[in-house]
Amino acid sequence: MHSRGKPATVTVVERKSGLVRVGKIDRVGVQETLRRTVAILRNERHRIRTLTADNGSEFHMYKTLERRLRTTVYFALPHHAWEHGTYENTNGLLRQYLPKVGKQVGSGRGPWEYFLVALRQLRRKAAELPLAR
Repeated sequence: MHSRGKPATVTVVERKSGLVRVGKIDRVGVQETLRRTVAILRNERHRIRTLTADNGSEFHMYKTLERRLRTTVYFALPHHAWEHGTYENTNGLLRQYLPKVGKQVGSGRGPWEYFLVALRQLRRKAAELPLAR
């Protein structure tokens, strides 16, 4: 969802509960991603035990992230999209409501409001589905 040095979003999704945290960064980079990820997760009521990141270079400071949040960071294997399906689905939905990279990401309340409403509806529909046997 980004090109180096361009505005982007940092997305954190908790698979079981469906908790989503999204934050804007002005330009993609290791420091900016670290700073925003810590800011998003630092004040959560429950300690974040593990994070799974993709293999992007913006997570090269994962050891610092582990220290600051007292967590463990894992990385999905390359070309194993199923290891982070919830994250990919959430980002796909997010792309429908926020402008593309290079434009102002997350400007105004409008796109964010629509995204949150759509996300809640999607979670509700998923909760109503019967479990696979």
